[in-house]
Amino acid sequence: MSASRFPSEQDFDAKKDTLVIKCSELPLGVYAIRDVTEKKGKYGQTFIGALETEAGDQYKVWLPQRLGNEVKGRELPVFVRYEGKRNSSNSSGYYYAYTLL
Repeated sequence: MSASRFPSEQDFDAKKDTLVIKCSELPLGVYAIRDVTEKKGKYGQTFIGALETEAGDQYKVWLPQRLGNEVKGRELPVFVRYEGKRNSSNSSGYYYAYTLL
């Protein structure tokens, strides 16, 4: 039998806070992008952003590639208004709508 300790509820809450969510799971609103990390993934370049609301809520989010490319050369924090998922007018796909300040 191993001597490892059983995790507490706080251990699970701390783990939940570090999970990276999809952009589609992000509530609509204005965020400060505090940090952007570029990753090389199976399908190419991806970005993980550390976002914060005015109320202090923090999120780690898989950023759309277009947003990641626009932000990576700028001085942080960068403010973005996330407007949700939109249907593309010229194809059957969708895109994430946002406005940078």
